[in-house]
Amino acid sequence: MEKVLKYSVLRYSPNIVTGEAINLGILYSDETSGYHSFRYTHNYDRILKFDDTLSKEELISILEGIEKEINSDKYKESFDIDSFIKYYINSYYFEKNLSFLYDDLEKGVDDLYAMYLRFDLPKKERPDKNKDLEIISRIISSSGEPFKKKKSVHGMFDDKVSYDFILDDRYIKIFDFDGKNLTYCINSAKVWAWNCNHAEKDVYIVFRYSKNEESEKAFKIIESIFKDSKCRFCRIEEFDKTFRKAN
Repeated sequence: MEKVLKYSVLRYSPNIVTGEAINLGILYSDETSGYHSFRYTHNYDRILKFDDTLSKEELISILEGIEKEINSDKYKESFDIDSFIKYYINSYYFEKNLSFLYDDLEKGVDDLYAMYLRFDLPKKERPDKNKDLEIISRIISSSGEPFKKKKSVHGMFDDKVSYDFILDDRYIKIFDFDGKNLTYCINSAKVWAWNCNHAEKDVYIVFRYSKNEESEKAFKIIESIFKDSKCRFCRIEEFDKTFRKAN
């Protein structure tokens, strides 16, 4: 029987106005079993590259402090994830919690960690697109929203436009840029930007991309194309953003 695991992603943003943020950890809570835990990144160099003014000592202190509080006797009897996360509202903040259907608790915790903190894992251990789709399906199923997976809709000229997920008020398309020659993806981005501008619903372009010098110039072009369109452009590690409008 599937059970429900609530989770909330901890992010760091040096400037709330610009909206740039990076994932630091995940807070988990299963109210039925009483399980709760906090798992966080140990890839500190990546965080410090994101904001070179950030102190490594401060970062570690914040993360270890949250872990220590979560594991304290204060929450031994009960833990309310909503009450806990509301106190983090500045540079370090928890997003509104989502739910995840699971059969095996340990696997569920690991799967979410791998999707949101993928760069903590060696390349060979990072989830591929099929694994991401499986995890996302469970997240959407847990929300109670009806959805269709791997379906097409009629475009403006009665052509078929395929999406990975179709929900009542939005379409979701997953782009996997890892290991691709992104120069050849630019024209595809232009086509999809056009589709986004003429879609009947909001379109979320959710992408997987491991930054490297060879592809960075082409990725910046692709990013500019999508950001100039009506789509909502976000990394797979920020997938929960696709739920903010609905919730």
